Amino acid sequence: MRDRGLKTLAKWQSKSPWIIISVVFFISLFFIYFAGHLKVTMRWSDLLPSRDQRTIQFNKIIEEFKAATSLVVVLQGDEQRIKKFADEIAPIILNAETENANNKLKLKLFRRIDYKTETDFLKKYGLLLMKEDDLINIKDIFLSPNFKNFLFNLNNSLEKEYVGRQESISTREKEDQAFQMLDAVQYLVETIQFSLDFGEISNKKVNKTIDKFLYGEPYFLSYDKKALILNAVPNFSMTDAELMVKGTDAVQTILDENLKNYPNINAGLTGMIAIGRDEMVYSEKSLNITTIIAVIAIMAMLI
Repeated sequence: MRDRGLKTLAKWQSKSPWIIISVVFFISLFFIYFAGHLKVTMRWSDLLPSRDQRTIQFNKIIEEFKAATSLVVVLQGDEQRIKKFADEIAPIILNAETENANNKLKLKLFRRIDYKTETDFLKKYGLLLMKEDDLINIKDIFLSPNFKNFLFNLNNSLEKEYVGRQESISTREKEDQAFQMLDAVQYLVETIQFSLDFGEISNKKVNKTIDKFLYGEPYFLSYDKKALILNAVPNFSMTDAELMVKGTDAVQTILDENLKNYPNINAGLTGMIAIGRDEMVYSEKSLNITTIIAVIAIMAMLI
């Protein structure tokens, strides 16, 4: 049966080659049309069963909670320079827009930029957010307005909190809190030394020292103060591949343009948004090349 079918097909091809070629050509065009509507997706959830409830709930979370992923901007350089650069680019990134493909309206790409602590909020509600034990511990620090007594009470408070208590630095979060406290104390000492050396200090410097001591370093800095992080929270989710690419490219363009005024600063992008963009762009590029190679190889083999 199979031999008979193959012989019949061979007979048609030998007697009417142009008809067979025409039929194959139109069939190829038919499938090329549908192939043009294929889309490449780099979402990990697409590897899971689409009807599984866990997959459905995961996709729902990604779609509805857009803040679950962010585009991370990393700055490296001198502390004061990267702080100034962050203050300049943060509002520019926040106002970045793109054209909506559906209605041609401008769409704001990012809802907020997190790169420093909201100290105004902490001034109002900081004490309400602290644990009862911490409130009791810091109470003694402010019993006396005298500076000498303040330093004495501060030392006692730090000893009570950290000396002989391993649980006070048992987690990364607690280590960060301890580091911020010591960093604030160091900044306080440096300010006092500056006042002793020059005999005068501005109100701005005094307020900055007090804020840093009470609320810690406002910027999201590394321990060595040579790197600063900005988290750009998008108005889109990981499922919006087009906006993911446009948003990442827009931020990269902003960085490239503004870095011209800061030659000693390095800046780059990371986070799930940036990774998703790279996977999407480079996979599509390589897919086009491999498709052309495959078509040529198949045609050569058939010929």
